[in-house]
Amino acid sequence: MSLQVLLTSSRRIGSTVATAIAVAVAALLLAATLATSAMADGPRQPAEPASDAASASTHCSAKPQLQPQPTSTGAPITFAEPVVAVGGRTQARADGFDAKEKVQVVLYGTGGAPKTVIADRKGRIRVDLTVPDSALAGWHTVQFTGWCANRVAVGRLLVGRVGAGTWPGTAYPSWVGWAALAASLGVLTSVGWLAVQLWQRHGQEES
Repeated sequence: MSLQVLLTSSRRIGSTVATAIAVAVAALLLAATLATSAMADGPRQPAEPASDAASASTHCSAKPQLQPQPTSTGAPITFAEPVVAVGGRTQARADGFDAKEKVQVVLYGTGGAPKTVIADRKGRIRVDLTVPDSALAGWHTVQFTGWCANRVAVGRLLVGRVGAGTWPGTAYPSWVGWAALAASLGVLTSVGWLAVQLWQRHGQEES
């Protein structure tokens, strides 16, 4: 084999190797560029559902003004325990608010401070209420007021002092209840006796 043939073969081999190296380098540069671009963009998150996107707009910053008296109309509030002793707890429930909406909760007539809760994704409120020890026995109004659309829910809770020294369901001493019961029985007895006397007198007049 002549020297010229060897030189030609070497050139061809060198050209092939150089081409392969160039292709490999280009591939590495392309991969590095794609990786850098992906890192800059960050992982893609799935699109937020329409309901969640709408709920993001319900975080209103306008806190409802606390009214001195509760309203008389609104969506109904239900209670797990409609009659609660002083110091006791019950769960209040209402629907109809916006998803994730802030809602003001007020238990009127007990001296307790209002608080703010968050509705769930279906606009429902579930909140535990504690009746303060300073609360008087009787009916008290619970009111929920939404921060965004000022939606209102209202319910009536009966607070009673049940225990030693009090007449069940009231804040009065036990003797007051027994005295009232005795007085009622006395009145009924007097009315009955008077009716008997009138009936007897009427019978005597006819005879």
